[in-house]
Amino acid sequence: MTSPSIWIVTYLLNAIWQLALIAGVALFAARVMRAASWQARHMVAIAALLTAVLLPAWTAWNAMHPPTEKVAVKILPSTTLYSAGGSGVRGAVFFRHFRGSLSIAPSVSRIAALLYLAFLLFRGAMLVVKWQATRRLLRSATPAALPEEMNGDWRRWIGSFDLGEVLLLASEQVAGPVTLGMRRPALLVPPDFISTVSREEVEAALCHEFAHVARRDFLWNLLLEIASLPIAFHPACWLLKREISESRELVCDGMAAEVGNGSDQYARSLLSLARSICAPGTGQTHALGIFEANILEKRIMNLIDPKTSVNRFAKFAAALLGAGMLVTTAIGISTIGIEAASAQASSGFASFLGTWKTTVNGKPAAIVELFEYQGKLTGDVSNGDFGVDEKNNNAITGWTYGTPGGAPIVEASVSGQTLAFKTVDSGGPVGWELTLTSPGKAELRVAEAMPNGSRLPALPAERVESSPKKDDDPAPSAGDGNKNLATPHLISSVNPEYTPQARAAKFSGKCIVGFTVDATGRPINVKVVKPIGMGLDENAIKAVSQYQFSPAMLDGAAVPADLKVEVEFRYY
Repeated sequence: MTSPSIWIVTYLLNAIWQLALIAGVALFAARVMRAASWQARHMVAIAALLTAVLLPAWTAWNAMHPPTEKVAVKILPSTTLYSAGGSGVRGAVFFRHFRGSLSIAPSVSRIAALLYLAFLLFRGAMLVVKWQATRRLLRSATPAALPEEMNGDWRRWIGSFDLGEVLLLASEQVAGPVTLGMRRPALLVPPDFISTVSREEVEAALCHEFAHVARRDFLWNLLLEIASLPIAFHPACWLLKREISESRELVCDGMAAEVGNGSDQYARSLLSLARSICAPGTGQTHALGIFEANILEKRIMNLIDPKTSVNRFAKFAAALLGAGMLVTTAIGISTIGIEAASAQASSGFASFLGTWKTTVNGKPAAIVELFEYQGKLTGDVSNGDFGVDEKNNNAITGWTYGTPGGAPIVEASVSGQTLAFKTVDSGGPVGWELTLTSPGKAELRVAEAMPNGSRLPALPAERVESSPKKDDDPAPSAGDGNKNLATPHLISSVNPEYTPQARAAKFSGKCIVGFTVDATGRPINVKVVKPIGMGLDENAIKAVSQYQFSPAMLDGAAVPADLKVEVEFRYY
């Protein structure tokens, strides 16, 4: 199981590049969506932020819970297969996700995880501090009264935004109108605000804040601040939050101008308010003010040039295009990921990788296959049983092969020149030790003791290079010196399936399937050359029988050709 520190580092590694790409696409989409409404652009920006938070988590979760099964199909080099790009061995591996592995020292991953957790705690504490400041601001505010002649306007504004009760409070701690509160929204103004500005400016400021209340922006802003905590370290997160803030203010401007005296009067009131309010920011609390996004020029230009000539279809098409760009990007990114892995696995296992053959009294015995996958050691030990003479110091008398295939390796560790690993088969777990004695030479020993407390003696093992067995009557190939021969070309393939029996036993193994590609490119005479059992051989035959090739060509005529494929079933 992946450690928490590895999961956190995996999240961070993917957040770094995924967030930058999502933000870039979202900002580009905002430019493409110029014809769309500001509300549509606001929703796309929010969707981009949430996607940027969740997508790295999805990638990290997939890294912790990789697919339990993998099937790889490889054309063996005994017969050359050509593709459009050149010649050589052609392999096809079927995956849902494309993941790269980055080896990181455990100490580095732990330090990075601790620093990240400390950052989250700090940012969380800052949110709590701002929340407490917001509550103190609300508690310290006092009820404010409107002039008698504006009471009717207040009721009209409330009705226009379809609002219930909204408290009007005065506070010396705010420089301009702000909105806060969730269940009982409150509108705070400086004590002398209503008496010192014109009626048009009061209308513009209060209608803007009523728009925030109607949209529940205080609540949504707080929730987005909490949701974005995991990626708050990234500059792209700041850009997305700025885009959300700007589009939110522009939406509220449109709503306020519609309720008030029109866009032109509302724009003039904004300019006048900007001159009279010296400190527009509300950064120390969660309150939302009229100049929150600090984009006054952009807001004024949007009001005096609203692009009313754009029809509804163009707005809808622009919004659909922007959303489609974000969805397409998210789907594409979800198939790619970087997985953090312990650096110890790659360095410790390297000297043990390969195929090891053991002998008993000079005769072939157990075969151990060791290879590395995503920074982890995997492989198997061929199924079989040792013959043991307990009366002669547990001397091994021979080896009896069992069912085809091998017992998969489920655990492994290195100590000096010894590799300790554990396999699991139908009889349960078995511990092994492979100790290097010289280059290419080793000793294999069963780690567990016998019932009498003694251990089995070690078997000599030798690392060998595996080479496929050639056909007795091989078909002609490009390697035979016939320059007029074009070998078969794989056009389509079918992924073999795991059997319930193999899945229940967590079985892994490789089988080799031989067949002839006839003159029409169809596999015939499909048979298993090296079986593994568990019903997987039959599934491999069924899948290979559905392959489609372009036929081999000799002197311009289609001719049959023999091929072999290796089908590897791997359970993790």
